[in-house]
Amino acid sequence: MEDFLRRYADLAVRVGVAEEVFTTPDFRRVDGRVASTRPISVYGVLLERVELTFSSGRGEVVGAERGGAFVREQFAADDGACRLGELALVDGNSPLARSGHLFYNILYDENITSHIAYGQGYTIPVPGSDTLSRDAQRERGINQSDVHTDLPIGGRRSRSTVSTRRVGRRGSSTTTGCSAEARHESYTR
Repeated sequence: MEDFLRRYADLAVRVGVAEEVFTTPDFRRVDGRVASTRPISVYGVLLERVELTFSSGRGEVVGAERGGAFVREQFAADDGACRLGELALVDGNSPLARSGHLFYNILYDENITSHIAYGQGYTIPVPGSDTLSRDAQRERGINQSDVHTDLPIGGRRSRSTVSTRRVGRRGSSTTTGCSAEARHESYTR
């Protein structure tokens, strides 16, 4: 993880307590398929084995054991809701992860394993963007939405492959593309 931080310091932010490193991908350049690997409770709705595909930045629900209708409803909330806003790597050996519990509190549950979030992106990983208007942030590839929902994509028996590529510069900001795939074998509640 330290090597990742050194190489991508301009793209990632580390959250010390949770051992989380997160970034904001350019929402227009996200392609791939991902499936949640652990259940998570969002506004009292249990999301379980949610499968999404992303093509040219737009996400689509292609399956879910539980909560698929809720995710589709969130995706319809605004134009940015179905786009990726966050990609986070989390140490799978943290005390939260080792507990094996579902806490029914997204602030704990999102930090049990690596996760993505659809909806609003963060400005922190894109230097100089926090004071810009929402339209200017969007031009830099930071997704704008009233939604931000985390989905766990990591775990002991999961394999995640994420690649980023620098695709150009706009002003002082570097835009990146993201391609991600996560698979799961099983998990325990």
